[in-house]
Amino acid sequence: MKKGTITALITIIAAGAMLMMSTGNDSLASDVMKDGAELGSWTMDYKAALALAQKKDLPIMLNFTGSDWCGWCIRMDRNVFAKKEWPRWAAENLLLVTLDFPKGKGIVPEKYQNRNRQLQRQYKVGGYPTYVIVDVDGKTELGRLGAGRNKTPESFIKEAEEIVAKSSGGVSKFVTTLSPRDAANYRKYIDELKTAEAKLAEWTASEPAETEKNFATFYDQREAIQEIKDKIENIEVAQKARGMKPQDAKAYQQAHAELRTTKADLEEWMRTQPNRDEKNLKKLDAYERKIDKLSAIVERY
Repeated sequence: MKKGTITALITIIAAGAMLMMSTGNDSLASDVMKDGAELGSWTMDYKAALALAQKKDLPIMLNFTGSDWCGWCIRMDRNVFAKKEWPRWAAENLLLVTLDFPKGKGIVPEKYQNRNRQLQRQYKVGGYPTYVIVDVDGKTELGRLGAGRNKTPESFIKEAEEIVAKSSGGVSKFVTTLSPRDAANYRKYIDELKTAEAKLAEWTASEPAETEKNFATFYDQREAIQEIKDKIENIEVAQKARGMKPQDAKAYQQAHAELRTTKADLEEWMRTQPNRDEKNLKKLDAYERKIDKLSAIVERY
């Protein structure tokens, strides 16, 4: 097996490389509620947020952050969470919980500090910021997001919507627009996806040895997950296209198909464990640029 661990591959694929920046001690930590929970507002009170989530049948976003020292955390606070579009969307779609690991004393009440560390271990969070979205039960992880230099409320909401759609409430809402057959299949595929993703998460958490067999196992499981995602997307794309003009529906479906093919080609190429040289880095960059371009086209619809 070429140099590099399976864990490193997962990190690169899931989060990408991020360059840490130095910034002042400016954050939105003071705006976070310390007790109780409200729709559209960040709170440190995990129990109150969970109770409200269950009452409203909404998933929860856990924001693992270092509010007074983490450059990317502060950037996301300023560029995404402080904008009016974010709390307006969040108020109708999920609960917001801040799990802060600051350097300054007094920012996080002592009663929450051990609980924050426990949740950090539970979700195996190794870097900040990490945004984990869990279902209304407070246990089932639906997905996670990270920071980005060019992220905006609109772009981050798009990413979050894809994850929230897998929540119990999101699925229930979407299937009401489908035929009975598609609704049954959609629910089945969502359950299969959660099972497959949990299986992969459990396997990677065991820190498997660096062997060709384990490397192949990792990609086999990722391919199985992608096959389920493709089935889910087929239903979603077809349903969305039904509400478009014929020419728009055709363009949307074509762009989506090309995007899926490009992502599959990249995944297949990554499976060959290409050397980290200039030629391959350029090839990777070309793939990423094409994916970004096609994603932008799809998002316009």
